[in-house]
Amino acid sequence: MKGDFTFNGNPAFIGAGDFTDVPGAAGLWKYAQITTTSFVPTLSASRLENSSGYFHMGVINGTPAGYCRYGYFSDFAQYQFQTYTDDDSLCSGEMVTLFADPIENATYTWTGPSGFSINQSVLTIGPVDETYDGMYIVTGNVGDCEITPDTLILTVQPPFTAPDLIWDAPTCAGDDLILTCPTAGNNWQWTGPNGELVESDSILVISNAQPSDGGPIYSTSGSGRLFISCRRAFSGHYSNGQCKSSRNHCRSMPR
Repeated sequence: MKGDFTFNGNPAFIGAGDFTDVPGAAGLWKYAQITTTSFVPTLSASRLENSSGYFHMGVINGTPAGYCRYGYFSDFAQYQFQTYTDDDSLCSGEMVTLFADPIENATYTWTGPSGFSINQSVLTIGPVDETYDGMYIVTGNVGDCEITPDTLILTVQPPFTAPDLIWDAPTCAGDDLILTCPTAGNNWQWTGPNGELVESDSILVISNAQPSDGGPIYSTSGSGRLFISCRRAFSGHYSNGQCKSSRNHCRSMPR
């Protein structure tokens, strides 16, 4: 290694003969103190490289009678992973991507719940379910140097069970059609045969309902991106002067 230095691409300026043993290091470490008077260009950048290993370098730039500047550089930095994800709070069935900041010549091993293990820096997993919920750890090395691991936690919401809608049946022309969605949530969106309805509450009221209002009605309710859809198909007619429900049941269905 000590003979593999180049300065601005030239191997002639720093050679193996310039190095001696570091005291007390049993020959494992070498050092060289080099005074540059002619081969370092002024007012331009220079580059010192070693083709076979890592090294430290300290630079003192100055004169005995003038100012002095000091710099220190080292390839032996502590590597550390930084992890992040495009979404750490997920619904069952979604996809998620996990990232670890790129480190040159690094290896990557992601581990997680239920024996999860993948050797990539960036990975997309899913569709997720509750077995993906938990802590994910990325570990790795650069050569013989261990990279400090990093972790992230994914939260996967379990699937919801779609509830029934409550219908104040029967409903005939001219009556108020009242539907209630008992699903807990912060917002509701109702969609009927004629498109989206304006109500955003858990109770839908269609005053003076007409036959054109009959048919499947959906309610999507939830909090954030977690939504459940309920469905009610209804119609009504008069028989012997009384309003009768021709369909007095409903069926819940995910949407």
